[in-house]
Amino acid sequence: MKTYDYFIILVFSVISNSCGHSQLNLDKINPVDSLRVNNMQDTTLKVDSNNNSSFYLVPEQFTPLIFIKAITSTRHPNFSINLTTILGDFPKNWVRRQHIDSLILLVNSKVKCNCLIRLESSLITRDSSDIGGYAILFINSFRHNKKVSCGLNTCAKTEIESVDEINKWWTKYNRTN
Repeated sequence: MKTYDYFIILVFSVISNSCGHSQLNLDKINPVDSLRVNNMQDTTLKVDSNNNSSFYLVPEQFTPLIFIKAITSTRHPNFSINLTTILGDFPKNWVRRQHIDSLILLVNSKVKCNCLIRLESSLITRDSSDIGGYAILFINSFRHNKKVSCGLNTCAKTEIESVDEINKWWTKYNRTN
């Protein structure tokens, strides 16, 4: 077993014990059912070269809105740790013009969602993110023509200054395009 496999089992054990369960039976978990987002199967189950299964989100397999939906729908209000593991980088030009109209509607949202953590990160946070924070992050990557960058972990927050700046940019952008 790899080190991160032990870590995942440890995290599941901590979460299970904090919810009043004495033991977590991993054999009874159906990975396909656990990855459903509103009846749409998510493609986050990957099999590595050693034939071990690992669960994580691969950004290039999502649109920005489906990605936000995935990290929101997996948030559990009774868990003190709400994280989504991502593997790989966000592709350049991942956020496209066609996504901006919908993302603009989300920039003010303070609805809680999961923080993002890269597989190789050792930091576990009890913080949370806001849907608006990720909408801001994604729109800014489009505005500045840069890849979405989350570092080893990100807990994106909705900040009023960023919302105002994006709204001004959006008004100007729509006048010139």
